[in-house]
Amino acid sequence: LFTVNGSTPHAVFTVRNKASLCSNKPIEFEDHATVNPGQITKIIWYFDFVNKPTVFEVDNSPGLRNSPKVYPHTYDPFNTPSSKQYLVKMVVYSGATCLDFTTENITLNATPMVEFNAIPAICLDKPSFNLTQASEKFGVVGIGVYSGMGVTSSGTFTPSIAGVGTHTITYTYKSNAANCTDSDTQDIVVYPTPTVGTQSVEILEGGEIILPKIAEENGLNYQWSPSSFLSNTNILTPVASPVETTTYVLIATDKITHCTAIGSINVLVHKKPEIPNVFTPNGDGVNDYWIINHLSTYTDCTVNVFNRYGKKIFSSVGYSTPWDGRYKDSEVTSGTYYYIIDPKKGRKPVSGSITILR
Repeated sequence: LFTVNGSTPHAVFTVRNKASLCSNKPIEFEDHATVNPGQITKIIWYFDFVNKPTVFEVDNSPGLRNSPKVYPHTYDPFNTPSSKQYLVKMVVYSGATCLDFTTENITLNATPMVEFNAIPAICLDKPSFNLTQASEKFGVVGIGVYSGMGVTSSGTFTPSIAGVGTHTITYTYKSNAANCTDSDTQDIVVYPTPTVGTQSVEILEGGEIILPKIAEENGLNYQWSPSSFLSNTNILTPVASPVETTTYVLIATDKITHCTAIGSINVLVHKKPEIPNVFTPNGDGVNDYWIINHLSTYTDCTVNVFNRYGKKIFSSVGYSTPWDGRYKDSEVTSGTYYYIIDPKKGRKPVSGSITILR
């Protein structure tokens, strides 16, 4: 059994994606050589015939011509200049001595190289910011894009969207010339912020209170403001004794991550009610109402007024609307009346007389 080969084969090859070849990716050469009759017995490839004429690859089993055989070759990647040319030579054999060859120039484009510096850790409550840590090192013209959890297409990172934890950010750079790409990654750590709440407490004028816990007890530094009437501004639960209603603001800072959060406690000071003993509801715009200073903060107080016969002529729970000297839509006569006021909130009821002058 023997094979008769034609005297002269015909060397032909094509290059896949010839218009956009990148130096860091395999280049694929398709074998389209023919011979009739017989078959191709050997193919020799010179992938850089000008610069490396002694370097070649041999295929002693090219196979039948049923479909093109693909020969991938990887060149040495380069980042500069922007492109390089290579002369590719294909030599095909039919039998031991019958041969043909062909050559073709191909152009490889420079591969970008990404440099991605570390991204500092950030706290969850911090605002969005633009990622700027990655760049292309060798000036290959193109566009770089960041991607990952919490990253927009424009390269903005939002900690609150990414969430607490370690997130991998990818930077992919694509050249304009041939869509040649390189990428790299960096991790960014998003720290949790301390949990700090808000509360309201009440004290009587001249009293004091230990502020309730509105943050964790461990792992935090504390700073209260204002400092007035506080026993200590650097502990979680100082004693507060303000003389006026005051909102104390707490900044809690994590000792390790330095993430901060802000909370507050409003200390409502109930001052002693100032009860006048006369008012003149005559419609002149002056002293027309029984104004009791500081009673408005006692929201559950009760105010009752009686005439000299003990008949209740005014009653109120809370004192948001002062008495105008009327009973059932009629003016009461000038004279002396008697009241019982129970402020509650820990204060004892008070009683006395009020005189109406018209």
